[in-house]
Amino acid sequence: MKRAPSPQRTGMKGILIIAACIALLPGAARADAALDEARTLLDGGQGAAAYTRLADQLEQRAGEPDYDYLLALAALEAGKPAVAVFALERVLTVHPDDAPALLALGRAHYLMGEDTAARRAFTAATQQSLAAADQAAAERYLNAIERRMAGASHRLTGYVELGGGYDSNINSATSDTTTYVPRFGFAVAIADASTDKDDSFLRLRGGVDYAGPLSAASRLLLGGRADLRRHGARNEYDTDTFDSYAGLRWLHGRNRYSMVLQTQQFGVDGSLNRELAGLALQWDRVLDARNQLSFFAQHAAVRYPYQQTRDVDQQSLGATWVHAFDAPGKPLFYVGGYAGADSEQDSAYPEYGQTFWGLRLGADYSLNQKLGLNGSFVWHDGTHDKDDPLFLEQRHDQLFDLSVGLHYRFTPALSLRPQLRYTRNDANISVNDFERSQFQLALRYDFN
Repeated sequence: MKRAPSPQRTGMKGILIIAACIALLPGAARADAALDEARTLLDGGQGAAAYTRLADQLEQRAGEPDYDYLLALAALEAGKPAVAVFALERVLTVHPDDAPALLALGRAHYLMGEDTAARRAFTAATQQSLAAADQAAAERYLNAIERRMAGASHRLTGYVELGGGYDSNINSATSDTTTYVPRFGFAVAIADASTDKDDSFLRLRGGVDYAGPLSAASRLLLGGRADLRRHGARNEYDTDTFDSYAGLRWLHGRNRYSMVLQTQQFGVDGSLNRELAGLALQWDRVLDARNQLSFFAQHAAVRYPYQQTRDVDQQSLGATWVHAFDAPGKPLFYVGGYAGADSEQDSAYPEYGQTFWGLRLGADYSLNQKLGLNGSFVWHDGTHDKDDPLFLEQRHDQLFDLSVGLHYRFTPALSLRPQLRYTRNDANISVNDFERSQFQLALRYDFN
């Protein structure tokens, strides 16, 4: 037979429940006090202080509608609209028809230049019961959005850079003067032109980019780059590089899609050495206020007008993660990887086909308002498909490239940029093995 609980046990259970509720009250009171303090700060025009007060509790309280709404308002006042978007999306997940949250979301998207998303939020807000002042504010924003979308700005940016320095290996060549050739069974001398040369150089670079509206969510992209390098004593190694592109970009919420046609011409000593034409597809996704992911796919035809046996078609895929730290100096960090293959175009020379992969790292840090530090690292690994006909083995390269630089801004547009760069290619075939160090000091002007 089931035994009934004793009155003593029932009473003890009730006491424990009451005690637990009482124990929770101080935490709830503290939480409410944080929201009350934030409201007071917002009412007093201290949005940045309110954001700081609430951001400390983000990990514990994200998902509470009252907290998220106040955090969003504070973030807007503190100039962090992306933070506000994510907080308001959490509110609207719980309360999809919350008119104040929809208004705030529209404002956040508007500040970020996301007009389509802003219009959608403001329109949804006007379909709710709004106070007359809020209704008028929403309509003002909608009118401003229509004007901005109808006359979306044409954007032209570019730069010009003049620099000079020293290069320990201007032709990225081996330092060896002889090499053993298994096909011949003996060592041969390496031509002087194929061994490393050092020299000073002058360098003129420039570029221009244009983005123009095609519709509310699409842009036309056009641009080009030029890089002219002249050496002091060895002008037979002077190089010219010209890049151009044309493409389209589509915006959809936190996603950006682009399709770009690219060309490049590379010349040595006034003669065309290599040309490239390709198509690149890219998808950028904003994860939150400080993180972005990018994915790309590319196909390119690489042609050598005077060495057609080296012609290849190249396919590659890759991804990059960018993180902006919320810390003094506004540090920015990125890491990316890629992989691909070169397919030889002349079947009589299969040794020019290869597979490759690589890793890229980079960072940027502001030491103060004028002085910044940047650096990058690249690791590239490539293995050719077939044995080299002279060295009787598959070529394998492991390239390491490290760059460190400063940028000192005299004005927002004019900057001085010293840079050190070290490159090392370890190859199993000695004639492809090289080491290179460069120093450059450049003056750059950016315009928009």
